[in-house]
Amino acid sequence: MIKINGTAWATMVAHAEAQFPNECCGAMIGTIDGDVKNVTLAEAMENAYAGAQGAGIQTARWTRWRSSEC
Repeated sequence: MIKINGTAWATMVAHAEAQFPNECCGAMIGTIDGDVKNVTLAEAMENAYAGAQGAGIQTARWTRWRSSEC
């Protein structure tokens, strides 16, 4: 099961609405507790790379940057 807190959900919806009709891109960050994934932070990202591989690279870079800030 994936649980998304209200703030993260609102961030994702606002970004999706702003990008419509184009696809939106972002990262969902949180914790895993057994079978439950808890999303506590959503970050909108520019869809700067085409395809899944590029999105994965951008997400990995952002996650490393965010971890260094925490």
